[in-house]
Amino acid sequence: MADDVQTHQRLPRPSVAGETASASLDALLDGLVAEQPETLGRVSRLRELVADHERREGELSALYEAAGDLTKVRDLGHALQAVTDRTRRLLACDVAYLSARTIDDEHFAVRAWAGQLSPAFLGTKVSVGNGVGGEVATTRRPFQVSNYKEADAFHHSEYLDHQVGAEGIVALLGVPLEVDGRLLGILFAGRRRSEPFSDHQVELVSSLAAHAAVALDNALLFRSQVEALDELEKSSALLRAHTAAVETSAEVHARLTEVQLRGEGIDRIVEIVAEALGGSIAMVDDAEVVVATFGSRVPLPPYPLEVQRALSVSRETGRSVAVDGFDGFHWHVSSASAASRYLGSVVLTVDRMLTDVDVRTLERATQTIAVSLLSDVAAAEADVRAAGDTMRMLLNKRRGDSETVQRLGRRLGLAGRDISVAVMDMSQDRLAAQISACSAVCEETGGLAALYDEHIAVLSPLPADDIAARIWRATRDATRHELTVAAAGEVTTLADLHGGYREAAQCLRLMQHLRRSGQWATSDEFGLYSLLLTPESASTLDRLIGRTVGPLIDYDERHKTDLWPTALAYLDHSTNATAAATQLDVHVNTVNQRLGRIDRVLGKSWRSSSRQLDVHNALRLHQLRLMETHSDRGSARN
Repeated sequence: MADDVQTHQRLPRPSVAGETASASLDALLDGLVAEQPETLGRVSRLRELVADHERREGELSALYEAAGDLTKVRDLGHALQAVTDRTRRLLACDVAYLSARTIDDEHFAVRAWAGQLSPAFLGTKVSVGNGVGGEVATTRRPFQVSNYKEADAFHHSEYLDHQVGAEGIVALLGVPLEVDGRLLGILFAGRRRSEPFSDHQVELVSSLAAHAAVALDNALLFRSQVEALDELEKSSALLRAHTAAVETSAEVHARLTEVQLRGEGIDRIVEIVAEALGGSIAMVDDAEVVVATFGSRVPLPPYPLEVQRALSVSRETGRSVAVDGFDGFHWHVSSASAASRYLGSVVLTVDRMLTDVDVRTLERATQTIAVSLLSDVAAAEADVRAAGDTMRMLLNKRRGDSETVQRLGRRLGLAGRDISVAVMDMSQDRLAAQISACSAVCEETGGLAALYDEHIAVLSPLPADDIAARIWRATRDATRHELTVAAAGEVTTLADLHGGYREAAQCLRLMQHLRRSGQWATSDEFGLYSLLLTPESASTLDRLIGRTVGPLIDYDERHKTDLWPTALAYLDHSTNATAAATQLDVHVNTVNQRLGRIDRVLGKSWRSSSRQLDVHNALRLHQLRLMETHSDRGSARN
């Protein structure tokens, strides 16, 4: 294109043959005047005709050269510039500029120029009916004025008058650039003096405009073809990408179907989807506990607030939700639900934007995971029911079929071995995960875990402290809660399992009363309090309490007073009457009055170190036994 522009800027020169002929003619005319002086006028006219012929020949040669150059230009910008350069040189004018149609197709704006024009003028727009350009656009014919400001042959506008006057343009010629009835633009030639363009110059620039219009039309067609080819290539690329994505999606769907039929589980599903989408995935359950992962950059909880909101939206709408702006990665979350049951969510991170096909692939995989989870839940619930039936049969105090119990014990690896019985309270919102964790421990070590009597009971061949610690840690990791676990050991026969369960359950309640919830313990840890755990020790417990604090308890029953609770609070707070009054929500003087009556009932020595520990333990055992009695009554009513 640089060669084209240089070609446009060359001045037309006569040929060598033309120069020789002109020189010979001049010599001939000079000789004729020398021989016949009276022919000087004729010779002068002849010289003028020859000069005019040579000028026309030069102009036509320049015009043909310009037309030839214009046919070579394919770039629209270069074509417009070539036209203005040629116009200024052919007409020897001060400025030349070309206005082409704007995008809205209602105005003509300056697109190319030659000569000195200010930047403000280059944005000048011409509308049909205003100025010289407006007249040309209306009539589709050349139009000129020798004095723009004074001319009244066209409609003036304040805007155009100011723009033209600011450039010092006086004489102005406008020529249409038209092809097949379509006005492509207007070519202007201007002088900064009042000198009109000759008819010959108008014809010359009109011819140039005709060639230029064809060149511009070709350039426009060429550009439209290039743009069409670019659009076609883009469409082809998009079509190829879409086809590849659809093929990948179909392949992923086939693989997911195969995985589902084989029952390989969500680990394999997550792996397939992560590889297909080129990202990393974490599958979390309804408590955001990670259950499956794949990839080098797994998005693990806790999640940012934006991702938490996206999870909520996905859970409500059932569609995937995109979240951008974290470390340059794109996040996508998709929730797995069945009816009103929320099963968990898939969290994906990728380093690119997902296509619509990719999003559908992610959502289809999430649905597959939901089906797989439902199958697992159904199987787990069936296992829980079966385990519950087995547990009821083993712990039932009135067994009808001892042979069946022995067969179950052998199958569970419990027959002929010391058995530990563990009991734990139930998680309100993570029960399935809790049971699954206990069952996993039993699958590894032997035994059985199941729901029983509003608790989760575990039978294990491991020592009591070992199984209690194992299931406490397993359920903590699975539920993110620290639950209370109590265990009783040394059950030597299957027939004694009911007693072992009763001891463990009473130990669990005792731990709750002693503010040891969220921990694990065995019944052997409670020393004197173990009297509460075995029914056989009831008479011993009665004698111990009656001998130590019996008179005080009897006094309260006869007089409807609260002396024994006052004594217990007093000892619980290291004989601090003020602290005891705060706990009992009475005035300290009331506590002191009660202590005086307790002294009269038990004797003043009950506060001394020699009797204080015995009295304190007896009062605590009495309180715990009352709690146990109330708890047993509540269970019986339920």
